[in-house]
Amino acid sequence: MSKLTPYLCCKDAAAALDFYKRALGAVETVRMVDRDGKVGHAS
Repeated sequence: MSKLTPYLCCKDAAAALDFYKRALGAVETVRMVDRDGKVGHAS
């Protein structure tokens, strides 16, 4: 069986995550940030 996992890259991932939560009711379960606070991964 094949499997497809989409991955989205954004210039401002933190702003995108906030938008998804407000506009779509998304629930953030994980956010990994680097030393500068830049989002490296989120789900």
